[in-house]
Amino acid sequence: MGTRSGDELLERQIGQPAQAAYAWLFAARGRTEEARANIDWVPADGFARLAEDMNRPRALCELAQASPLLEYPDHGAAIYEQLAPYADRNVINMQAAVGNGAASHHLALLAALTGDDERAAAHLERALDRNQRIRARP
Repeated sequence: MGTRSGDELLERQIGQPAQAAYAWLFAARGRTEEARANIDWVPADGFARLAEDMNRPRALCELAQASPLLEYPDHGAAIYEQLAPYADRNVINMQAAVGNGAASHHLALLAALTGDDERAAAHLERALDRNQRIRARP
């Protein structure tokens, strides 16, 4: 199948939540330019590209994972604001039955990325509590 650039993936219209997944995947593999292109694409229209459905929290968590990997705070505050309503929830990926853990964990990453260490610490404590309650492994 081969690999595709971020531009090729965008052109194929693979679906809005998938852009966030590709951002995280590219960031984890050190493909900075492609990861940033995918991160930039999602909030470009004020997050209207992300439907208000079960995929939205997962996509926001994936953006929250990708941004710190790249040390790319450009959209960190905006992603944080979109993810904040889910702070007391555990996020799952319904397409693959995969858990993303406590949304507060991802909020902690974004708060730290944007320099708010106090808020990051508070979110991390909440995330540890949420994940312990469901007996999630670290």
